[in-house]
Amino acid sequence: AFESQQGMIITNADNRILRVNQAFSEISGYSAEEAIGQDTRLLASGRHSAEFYLNMWRSIQQTGAWQGEIWNRRKSGEVYPEWLAISTVLDAQGKVSNYVAAFTDITERKAAEEALKESEAKFKSFAEMASDWFWGMDEELRFSFFSGRHYELTGRKPENIIGKTRRDFANESVDSEKWQKHFADLDARRP
Repeated sequence: AFESQQGMIITNADNRILRVNQAFSEISGYSAEEAIGQDTRLLASGRHSAEFYLNMWRSIQQTGAWQGEIWNRRKSGEVYPEWLAISTVLDAQGKVSNYVAAFTDITERKAAEEALKESEAKFKSFAEMASDWFWGMDEELRFSFFSGRHYELTGRKPENIIGKTRRDFANESVDSEKWQKHFADLDARRP
């Protein structure tokens, strides 16, 4: 189980690295020989505040575990995001003897999230310039986006609609003159 696709580290109670797996070396760039005996700060990126680490270690001391996103540094100097889970190992007397950490490089996931944000921003920009009105819905069929054209036609501000469903507006109607103008605008743009 120690050899897995997740990077794994076993440290002593003072955070000195005792053992790493092959995935650790592949992700971090450090060989086992280079890492063993080093403090885990060897991987620190410098992107997190002292308060971040204080809260992380407070959680570990109180609950025996912590997990979350963290930015670390490869041997090459490249800073990268990982999903890290740390667990405490206690000895027979209940004192901390080791920490076991498992982590996954999430660089590709973070890049995909960023690309999605950029794509959404482009879509919203396009939707705001269009003569028609656009909206988006989430998996529960709640409105998640409205173009500015919707406000022009209905007089409803997006912040009053986001999170609601069509049923929430079933008894309301829109001024028919606005609808006629909307359809005329659409017809004028048809080839």
